[in-house]
Amino acid sequence: MSHFPETVVTRDPQTHLCRYDFSAYRPLLPHRWIDGLERYFNEGIEPGGCLRAMLENDLQGVIRRMGPFESTGTLQGLLDLLAEGAPSLAWGSESAVNAWLLNFDGRKGSAG
Repeated sequence: MSHFPETVVTRDPQTHLCRYDFSAYRPLLPHRWIDGLERYFNEGIEPGGCLRAMLENDLQGVIRRMGPFESTGTLQGLLDLLAEGAPSLAWGSESAVNAWLLNFDGRKGSAG
């Protein structure tokens, strides 16, 4: 049994489009991070600098762009969210993020 919150993935029966709901992570992460990730994964909207750096695996960029009320302790929760519940094709490198944004069309996909 996983100790991570569950990401809820729903699929529209007509369009077969996936929607990612990360609300179970709200007690662990800043709400603006959750909102930004849901916009990114569900609508193809580019996230802010800190989230984009995290999606690209740019730790130095994440640390430089963190807000005054965010701590490095919250980064583990964000990593858990990505590893456990985010579509793997949409993060992990700059090229993966660029491709997700460029090709986003309400893409059909899966949770992994």
